[in-house]
Amino acid sequence: MRSLALIAPLLWAVPALAEPVTFQPAPDSTRSYSLSVGDEARPLAFDGLYGRYLDTYLDVTATEDGVHTTPTRVELREENQYANSSAPGQWSDDLTALQRAGYDTVISGDDTARTVTSAAPDVEQGAGDKAVQLHAAVSDPFAGPAFPITVQAEEGWSTTLPELGSYEDVEVRVTAVTDDEVRVAFAGGTGPDTPAEADDPRPWRTRGHRIAGLAVLDRAEGWVIRQVVTRETTLTLDGKKLPSRRTTVLMPLTDGEESFAAEGSRWPRDIEKVMAPAELPPATEDQMFGDEATFEFFGAPALLGIPAEIESFVQAGRMTFTDLRMIDEAGEPVDIRTHIGTVYAQPFFGYPERLRSAALVTPNVIGPVMLDQMSSMTAEVAWYPSTTQTIELTADEDGRGSVESDGVRADLQPGEAPGTYILRYSGRKNDLITWTGPEEMSGQAALYAHDRGPDWLSPEESQVRMYAAEHPEGQTLVLRTETAPQTIRLRLDRPAEEPQVRRDITFSPREYGR
Repeated sequence: MRSLALIAPLLWAVPALAEPVTFQPAPDSTRSYSLSVGDEARPLAFDGLYGRYLDTYLDVTATEDGVHTTPTRVELREENQYANSSAPGQWSDDLTALQRAGYDTVISGDDTARTVTSAAPDVEQGAGDKAVQLHAAVSDPFAGPAFPITVQAEEGWSTTLPELGSYEDVEVRVTAVTDDEVRVAFAGGTGPDTPAEADDPRPWRTRGHRIAGLAVLDRAEGWVIRQVVTRETTLTLDGKKLPSRRTTVLMPLTDGEESFAAEGSRWPRDIEKVMAPAELPPATEDQMFGDEATFEFFGAPALLGIPAEIESFVQAGRMTFTDLRMIDEAGEPVDIRTHIGTVYAQPFFGYPERLRSAALVTPNVIGPVMLDQMSSMTAEVAWYPSTTQTIELTADEDGRGSVESDGVRADLQPGEAPGTYILRYSGRKNDLITWTGPEEMSGQAALYAHDRGPDWLSPEESQVRMYAAEHPEGQTLVLRTETAPQTIRLRLDRPAEEPQVRRDITFSPREYGR
């Protein structure tokens, strides 16, 4: 017994071997996702993008040899054309039948080339271009719930793949491990023949054949929980293959969360337009609930809004809408599946000087459903007011400095290109962190995610990485300014852990002119 007592602590002290994380879901288990796929043909000038975007909700069920995927709602946008599966007249009966039948994916080991087939192939053949786009989206190797290779649940584990799909020398690295999740980052591929100039303010305009992504995996069963991937590829337009980039965002379909693929090019911007007001106080309950709650329609979705008497989004705190109940024009309750997005403090349409707390409500059913027949909508509204503090970062004459306070960390350092400075900050979950610089500071800024990714990503492509990032509240700013900033003021707005307000609020149809 004595020898066993001495040996036991040594046995417990031996590090546990990392276990492989591979897709092995429980039979018939299901998950619901939001999938957003954005294809953008990119000329070298990078000023005129041709965009093709698909957003869909997916119900995914594990099968004996893979998964069965049902797209419950689909939205397509291409240049000036728009269609969604909820709007009468925009979606054919064949397309609806394709949704109901779904798609079968065979998953066999570590392989990105998975077989995806429609469960209604005869219908698919005559369903037109929209059917082709839908099939292509659900067939994307990064649009499904199985990560393309087996990884080890060990922080720091890495491997370099000679090929991942058509991309060469892709490094896959495990960045963090918890009891439930494994975080993975990967990047690689072939760069352009001519790299961007050192002083090019838009280095992402180069062309290569590269890939970069973040993923969060379920440690026990291998499901992809969330994933963001951007890669350089081609877009076929009028029979021609154009150089393009594709961003794929796969997220759990959860009320209060929403995600979209990168779209357009809006950076860099003037520095003063990126700064947020530092002196405004956090909002009070009276300011956040001072006027009648309304809803209005945007095609099939509806926008729920509560007018707020505030000057800036930084004052708003955090708000959620849940438990939606709808009444139709006949006074009868309507029971349909919906998804409620994130509540943002945003401009009140028609009154740009006013803000409101607003979120989209989207039907999540197969077939035509319009919410314009509703006479009222009631939701449980919870408001978490924020507390505000200012944290000052002081830099040396070269523009180097750091500060750490109350869970917030910020670093400022010179960039590689002359006249550039990089400000990177992060905090705690749900923190809102904004910044201001000296009044005399001028120039341009480009905003990236905290985990920025490789330099060839555009700001928009980097920003969507926050959906799968360890620090979604954090950001990286690349500042182009002639003078090194000596002082940066960070404003921290941290929502309360418990709501100050939680009550049912009924939203009425908005009367325009109000």
